[in-house]
Amino acid sequence: MFATLPSPAAGLSREEIADNISASRIACWLALRVTGAGGLLCVAALLAAQPWLNWNIVDPRGLHAQTVAEFGADSADADALAYAVDPGADAAALAAAAMALLDEGRIDAVEQILLPRLSRMRPPLDRDRMELLRGRVLLARGGHGLESARIFFLRLLPRGLPEVDRIGDWLLEVGLQQQDWTTVERDCQTIRRLLPRHPRANEMLGRALVKRGAPRQAAIHLQLALNTQTNAALLTVLGEASLRINEPKQASATLEEAVRLPDATGEAHLLLARALLEQDESDAAERVLRETPAARVTPALVLFHANILHARGQPAACRRALAALDARRDQATALQRREWANLLAKTAGVEEKEPGHDGDPRAD
Repeated sequence: MFATLPSPAAGLSREEIADNISASRIACWLALRVTGAGGLLCVAALLAAQPWLNWNIVDPRGLHAQTVAEFGADSADADALAYAVDPGADAAALAAAAMALLDEGRIDAVEQILLPRLSRMRPPLDRDRMELLRGRVLLARGGHGLESARIFFLRLLPRGLPEVDRIGDWLLEVGLQQQDWTTVERDCQTIRRLLPRHPRANEMLGRALVKRGAPRQAAIHLQLALNTQTNAALLTVLGEASLRINEPKQASATLEEAVRLPDATGEAHLLLARALLEQDESDAAERVLRETPAARVTPALVLFHANILHARGQPAACRRALAALDARRDQATALQRREWANLLAKTAGVEEKEPGHDGDPRAD
């Protein structure tokens, strides 16, 4: 509007201008004209600069600078470099980086930096990939977001994504975090309809059946699963189911096979010791616990071993066994810590009984 304001001298002769128009009036008119022209220039400059400003928001180099600034400017810092994203990364590359960071447990970087950035990128990330990332973040956060994570994973499971096996694992993890074995059983059945040989689904279905008091049904399911695949987890749960239906001999044979496999855990050794005790083979049970590889030792196994030694009248050996819990204190539950303290109190200042004493290890 100001740019088209007519001059106060328009249409006047020189004499009329000199007589009727003051210098201040001319100065005001010039100021208004300049202001109007400046506004037009500002609008033009903004229109020219806006694409550059928009690119700065989604430019991968901005992410690189932001992450390094937030997590450390030293390029030699491994943590800072782990967050640095290739400046030329597209949406798919950023999604892959986010998945890697989630595998490392770096949830904040994904939730606060990568997900907002991915939501603004053009062309946008595929909806399934975005939902997968959001579901993993919700799973990692836990709490009230677990049910939303479960919905995401159930929706993604039949989509045929490359991570379909892991999606099944994450879906089961939701039920485990909620400690809802009914949900775990239902989700196992859902996974097995799409992936009949999913190892974790077959294992967790067996566990869920045992937990809800159907060990015979669990044993039947696991024996069928073992016809097509063999791993220590399936054998371990089958051993537990056999113990629950009072078949310790069958359980010990199954668990002996499990502990020989490289993927066995301390649970298999503990259940094997229990099966041997059920057959009154306390020496063999104690030997199984004593010879468990260090990488498989768990607080539950240490406490079970210590109870056997205490019942056999070997308090010094019991205390030595309990010493292994010092390095695993953070893995022990509150109940396990209480049992540990009780055993230490019972064995404090107590002399060992004579060698050869063999008490009932289940008496404690």
